[in-house]
Amino acid sequence: MDLITEIVRKHLILEKRIATIKSNITINYDVRTRTHTQDRQELRNISRGDISLLLGKAIDEITMEIVTGGLKDKDVFIVRSRSNNLFLPVILIEETPYMFTLELKSAYRKEDEGRPQKTIWVD
Repeated sequence: MDLITEIVRKHLILEKRIATIKSNITINYDVRTRTHTQDRQELRNISRGDISLLLGKAIDEITMEIVTGGLKDKDVFIVRSRSNNLFLPVILIEETPYMFTLELKSAYRKEDEGRPQKTIWVD
């Protein structure tokens, strides 16, 4: 097999893996819900739609982080929006090598920076 054919083959395999993972990421909104989380969401008027929209914007980067090894099973990271200052701490759960669940730890709006964590910015 010549070099160009090998490169194209590897690229196609990578593209297929990316597409498969991206289509098999689910969001679990309820796993980490606690009283203070509910209070924050109600006080700041954060809807499931706000959360879905923000995670939808981040899904490509989350997928690339999984494929490149930047995110692994049980990693905690933040999805954050500059425009509305919404923070979503998320836990990545690997169900299978091609199926992942994003478990929401919390959802809040915050003015200050917290402790350093992997952050995925969407805007």
